[in-house]
Amino acid sequence: MEVLTLAIAALGLLIACLSFGWQIASWLLDGRRVKLVLKHGAMGRGGVALGEIKRDGRPRDLSQVRGEGSTGTDVLAVTVINIGRAPVVIERYSVVLEGAGLSFTPMGDAIGASLPHELQPGRSETWCAEMESVRALVSSAAAIDVHGHAISMTVELGTGHTKKTPTKLRVR
Repeated sequence: MEVLTLAIAALGLLIACLSFGWQIASWLLDGRRVKLVLKHGAMGRGGVALGEIKRDGRPRDLSQVRGEGSTGTDVLAVTVINIGRAPVVIERYSVVLEGAGLSFTPMGDAIGASLPHELQPGRSETWCAEMESVRALVSSAAAIDVHGHAISMTVELGTGHTKKTPTKLRVR
């Protein structure tokens, strides 16, 4: 009889622990979660041609786009994908010079949806900064003898949290 009572108590404890773990996992997955993708491309007539920056940090080869007659501006972009179950508000995005502590936030020349922007679950949005501004950040840093090693982009969420792109664009 005591063995049966102990077995039932142990089974009850196991089920309670599994239930508690499931509740924690559900709570973590239920929040505002975003994935950021760093991209490089060119603006053309009425649109933007973008491609992901690979792990090696090299920018996209735009020669094919240029060869087809696109004369638009080079851009660095961040695509924000809401992978959570709740809407998330994007307040601003910035370009960061890694290792230098410098960044800039496009204001008047911001390219993309107006900010703040509410991003629904399962949806994505892309914001761009002109590469001319990115190059100006790098050269301004070099002028004051501050040197960075890579460029990334960050997004500030409505919760106050800041997320950074996992891939970075190498600075030459």
